[in-house]
Amino acid sequence: MLSLIAASLFGRRLPYCCRLQYSAAQYSTTASPADAGKTLKFTLAAPHQTFFKDNTVRQVNISTEDGDVGILAGHLPMVLQLRPGVVQVIADAGAGQGGKGTNASNIPNKYFVSGGFATVNPDSTLQVAAMEAVPVDQLDKQRVEDGLKEAERLAANAKTDQDRVESAIHLQVYKAMLEAINKA
Repeated sequence: MLSLIAASLFGRRLPYCCRLQYSAAQYSTTASPADAGKTLKFTLAAPHQTFFKDNTVRQVNISTEDGDVGILAGHLPMVLQLRPGVVQVIADAGAGQGGKGTNASNIPNKYFVSGGFATVNPDSTLQVAAMEAVPVDQLDKQRVEDGLKEAERLAANAKTDQDRVESAIHLQVYKAMLEAINKA
């Protein structure tokens, strides 16, 4: 119906906002029973390392600027901006260590990312491009706490707008790291 109304108002070419709404209606916002047999192919990369490359996983949970999102096969295609937080990878039930899966025991793998982007595609692939990424179990709590104290000190002494912005970013990242460690 939207296409008929828009076509009569705007001619044959729909405005961008209408095309987005119309094309989004083609996809489900949640995984359907038909997607149950499908797998999600997952890639997690940072400039210095690729952690996963087209690995078969059951689900990936990510922290975005709009909130936390769980991605399953058949998810609505979208591009999401990551905030500092955890990318949690839940293995495919049939995947083993040697293959393209994450682990055989279905224990989530958690990675801390400082930011970046996630792209969910219609073919049930998910790519996460992180600015920095590290397994949560490799974070040193004492070093993170020390970094947080230093970031708080810098924020309190910030004189320029640039100093305030930079210290706010440091605070956000260190607080998110500490939260990730405490939840692990």
